[in-house]
Amino acid sequence: MRIYLSTDKPEETNYSWANSLPMLDGLVLDSEATEIVCKNFISSFEYSDIASLLSVIYKKMRLGCVLTIIEKDIDILCDSFYVEEINTEIVNKILFNSQKRKSLFSISDVESKLPNGIQATHKHYEKGNCSFVLKCKRVS
Repeated sequence: MRIYLSTDKPEETNYSWANSLPMLDGLVLDSEATEIVCKNFISSFEYSDIASLLSVIYKKMRLGCVLTIIEKDIDILCDSFYVEEINTEIVNKILFNSQKRKSLFSISDVESKLPNGIQATHKHYEKGNCSFVLKCKRVS
């Protein structure tokens, strides 16, 4: 089962959409998901809840499942502002375009909170929109 986990409706219809943890729980059984795209979902939770949220997502992943996390990156955002690549107006659009955002973090923050059994396989930054993409795989 392919899951799109986001507070915003997916553009692609090849995924089953969940916009909350109760919806995810009702949509997919433990160890059932073959692919999960998690776009701007983690940031809708408090920073202190990231590790437990990733554990809940981990339980839904089948062995070999690919998890793609797409989020705003605080390090890129601050760096871009500091070197004047973006101005205050753009920072506000990035941060507050979605009123659901409750936290900001970096790719390394998320990587450090991945449960044992999930391995990062690819990561890159999308500097233009101050985001990161982290691909992971369930290995145990």
